[in-house]
Amino acid sequence: MFVSWVAFPLLALAASAGCGLLVHRLAGDALPSLLVLPCGFAGMIVVGTVGTWITALAPATGWLIVAVAVAGFVSARPLLRMPRPAWEDAPWAAAAAAGAFAMFAAPVVLTGQPTFTGFLRIVDIAHNFDLTNQLVHDGRSFHAPIDSSYRQVVASLVGSGYPGGFHGVLGGLARVVDTDVAWVYQPLLAVGAAMGALALYGLLDGIVDQRPLRALAAFIAAQPNLLYGYGLVGGFKELITAGLLVLAVALLRANRFDVASWRSALPIAVVVAAGFAVISYTALPWLGLILGCAFVFGAARRPSWPAFAAHWAWLAGISALLCLPTLGAARKATGAVGVAEAPQDLGNLAAPLKPWTSVGVWLTGDYRYPLTQRVDLTYVLIGFVLVLAAVGVTYAVRRRQAAPIVLALAFGGALAYVTRRTGPWVDAKAFAITGMVCLALAFAGIAALHRGRLKLVAWPAAAVVAAAVLYGNALAYHDITLAPRGQLRDLERIGERLAGPGPTLYPAFGEYAEYFLRRQRTTSLVNPPQGQLPVRPKVAAVPSGFFVRDLDDFVPSFVQSFGYIVARRSPVASQPPSNYVLVERTSFHTVWRKDSRRPRVVRHFAFSGGADERSPRKCRRIREATRAAGPGAEVAYALAPTIALFEPTSALPPGWGPGWTPQGPGRISGTIRVPRDGRYRVWLGGSIGRPVDVSFNGRLAGSISYHENYPGQFEYLVELDMTRGAHGAEIARGRGSLHPGSGDGGPQSIGPLVVERISTEEDRVHYAPSPRAMALCRGRAPLDWLEVVGPGT
Repeated sequence: MFVSWVAFPLLALAASAGCGLLVHRLAGDALPSLLVLPCGFAGMIVVGTVGTWITALAPATGWLIVAVAVAGFVSARPLLRMPRPAWEDAPWAAAAAAGAFAMFAAPVVLTGQPTFTGFLRIVDIAHNFDLTNQLVHDGRSFHAPIDSSYRQVVASLVGSGYPGGFHGVLGGLARVVDTDVAWVYQPLLAVGAAMGALALYGLLDGIVDQRPLRALAAFIAAQPNLLYGYGLVGGFKELITAGLLVLAVALLRANRFDVASWRSALPIAVVVAAGFAVISYTALPWLGLILGCAFVFGAARRPSWPAFAAHWAWLAGISALLCLPTLGAARKATGAVGVAEAPQDLGNLAAPLKPWTSVGVWLTGDYRYPLTQRVDLTYVLIGFVLVLAAVGVTYAVRRRQAAPIVLALAFGGALAYVTRRTGPWVDAKAFAITGMVCLALAFAGIAALHRGRLKLVAWPAAAVVAAAVLYGNALAYHDITLAPRGQLRDLERIGERLAGPGPTLYPAFGEYAEYFLRRQRTTSLVNPPQGQLPVRPKVAAVPSGFFVRDLDDFVPSFVQSFGYIVARRSPVASQPPSNYVLVERTSFHTVWRKDSRRPRVVRHFAFSGGADERSPRKCRRIREATRAAGPGAEVAYALAPTIALFEPTSALPPGWGPGWTPQGPGRISGTIRVPRDGRYRVWLGGSIGRPVDVSFNGRLAGSISYHENYPGQFEYLVELDMTRGAHGAEIARGRGSLHPGSGDGGPQSIGPLVVERISTEEDRVHYAPSPRAMALCRGRAPLDWLEVVGPGT
């Protein structure tokens, strides 16, 4: 926690300050003091992009950022020489930035563990980890064979020229503090939100005169509901881009929407380059209109045309030079400028978002789904914000204040352009970016009210807007999913301990396993390098097959191609083939290694389910296989685990859906029929948010909370001594709390509840002479699988 949420943010803040001071010095000390930090953050992104673009510099990207920051501190004038108004603004600007940081940090910090939000909502977070690791180790030079899911993702992202500005800063600074990018991903998002708030505060200087009102405006406008929702699922592009675009307008406003000198063009060029480094060509509609409006306003003042044209040409040239690493790496223009998205490309949305989400108020815990609750209140508040924004723009036109007009024209025009050319997925990103400006214009309208005859309603209006935004974000905070720190840390440790390079099979939908086990060349169900993984023709089609595959679902030769198998622990999973030995059993995973000293597997016959489990036809095939194997062949077999399932006897609680998808608190009662006396492990499947209690015969057996899973995955609860016969069982889900993720949003489900008998036979492989194969096939022993094996190779 200290490294993630203290050391890393302080390092990012210091690096931003140093880079900003260097830009301040190079710009002839013309950079407004309030914009030094956000401009330095943009400078970090540019430096990180250059570092990862040059392959030889890639491993030192973090230290390159630190070196540039140190140069800034050494070369810049002391901060004590800032003008007095800047010092008076500093506490209010700091309060706005700290508030924005806290809003994006709270869902993680209040758990007490270094983790991140948005788990299971979207696989892009893990893919960003993959790209970050690639960029800070080998840059954009990728020539490795695509023999793992990790390399499949990296090859796709690097090959498409995916922008890496954020990744360079993330990975570079993570290496400086010597921690994995997974644990500092959300802190960097929170720092980015703080920089957006500082940019807003600087932009609103002179528009919102009262410093407390300006601080409130910057704090609230930095977190419109849709943008906050994107931030909680790792959406760095939308969050950072919105702040950079506002910063561009703030810098132009500080220069009276002109490029007054050669040196004053540098800060603007840095921000333009950072925008392209974060979101690539898609930044062009916004930046093009912002700069276009500034050009028109500058030209309207009838400047010296030769100097005016020369300065703008210089701005274009220095911007193009700084953008070269990003645009040179891009193989294709995507999104708003290049190939349009398919009309119905929803991404991870359940339905297209309404354009009204761009206003900044959208009262729902999960933006991916249509608004079904608080609909009337949401639209009333949207109308209220739009009226205030219209007042702000009207007042700006009357007072000839260019900044609100540029915001309205540039962001409104870019939004219209993007939504006409793309599908719902890119539209949603545009809506998220626009929300920051709508709220800023609303506070400009509130400032106009404060200057006029309606002064008494200004602060109440500000309170309504603030309450609306904070309420919407509280809903998102309540319903967000949290990454299970223990499970992911377990994968990280396995990846550090395994000596061999793999290849490794992870037979589940595990994008984070692909990342943490990247050194073992891991293949999972998310991004298989071979495309569709080979499954046995007659394997049973189960609903969770897309997310979990039993080892016996795969073609045996495919399983045999892996040196390691790392699998989630489960009471219903098949044991690996007989030539794999158990290396380790952790709280969440089992690790198996292929052992060449074990007998060679000739044929593998699965007995885990299916109508033909004991069919005469299967037994005949086994006999034929033993005969074909020749002298020296044996049979190896593993026994299936002894399990018992929870059988509910009560009705589902009110509001709960099929498959035990919970909505609110509730209890499910039933029985478990234990087949034999012994000691049992208790397992609970599902994706668990708020605490769930499991009881047997009226006594609490165990509790579990905030363990999100894909369908078909289980969590271990406890071990119990149980006697043969029926036992009363109950699953109880309590009420929500202030804990993040304690709401009813996300892919939550409960069950099944399973007890598994602990036996000395588990994980054991038994061997028998080949003539016993038919007896084993026809016998009553619960087989997991049976193999025909030959001498070791």
